Amino acid sequence: MKIHVIPICDISSEQKMRIKKLGHVKFFKKTVINDQDFLNKCIGADILMMPPRPPIDPIPYLKQCKFISLFSTGYDAIDIHLARKKGILISNVPAYATDSVAEHIFAMILNLTKNIKRADEIVRKNLWNAELMVKSVELFGKTFGIFGFGKIGCRAAEIAKSFGMKVIAHTRENNNNHAGIDFVSFEKLLNDSDFIVLAAPLTKETFHKFGEKEFRAMKKKPIFINTARGAIVNEKALIKAIKNKWISGAGLDVFEKEPLAKNHPFCRFNNVILTPHVAWGSEEAVEKLVDIAIDNVKAFLQGRPKNIVNLPSKM
Repeated sequence: MKIHVIPICDISSEQKMRIKKLGHVKFFKKTVINDQDFLNKCIGADILMMPPRPPIDPIPYLKQCKFISLFSTGYDAIDIHLARKKGILISNVPAYATDSVAEHIFAMILNLTKNIKRADEIVRKNLWNAELMVKSVELFGKTFGIFGFGKIGCRAAEIAKSFGMKVIAHTRENNNNHAGIDFVSFEKLLNDSDFIVLAAPLTKETFHKFGEKEFRAMKKKPIFINTARGAIVNEKALIKAIKNKWISGAGLDVFEKEPLAKNHPFCRFNNVILTPHVAWGSEEAVEKLVDIAIDNVKAFLQGRPKNIVNLPSKM
């Protein structure tokens, strides 16, 4: 089997040895977002190990590929239906970055509530000339609202509770088995939250779920955090919400179009924290991601495919 490996992160020498044992392997350099040669790297492979958001979806162009192991949990940028019709199975890596993403959420929240950027600037620019140069906001007693309640939402809720926050959540399937979490309507989530965190997948139902109407309904002017998918939010509405102070600030790791355009309006706001879709990228999560992606290839070759996202029962 010809295996083409197009990584999104560093692969250790030990991991490369594991892959080499599985077939005739061709390693490519770590891909960049606008890689003009991406499609050529895919052609001729029986098995692809590839990024989840390629510059071009290779599925329509693959003629001999039988299996794709994605370096990701999400797969919304790949035509999994067409892949199924062409006999290509696609696997993902579930839950590898739960802690990494949940911790990133709170890194953003603490940066915004404690005014870390401004405080750092004051010291660096020699502006420190009074006792209290910046004020901050405590998390204790505040309401932490979660949209979506998978593994990341659940882990974020645990961290929030450790800060003494009240946790509410909205999800399609309310699960009252989680102690200390109040599952509420979408309207109540918008109305009652001091912080709103997106932890849902991008689907037809969640596309642009947060628009102008929803931001206007946020009575407590919450801090808004998105580490899920950019297209869950109407960005024009979010920009309007920041300008009109319908929300107190935002932490954004994902965007409708990535990378973010030069001079994008988000870059103009001091109360917005921006990171380049890296919430998943802790050292520990990256190692787990590659290991499981390799396991997925091995399982396929042994006739026991796992973590398949385009089985008929899942589509």
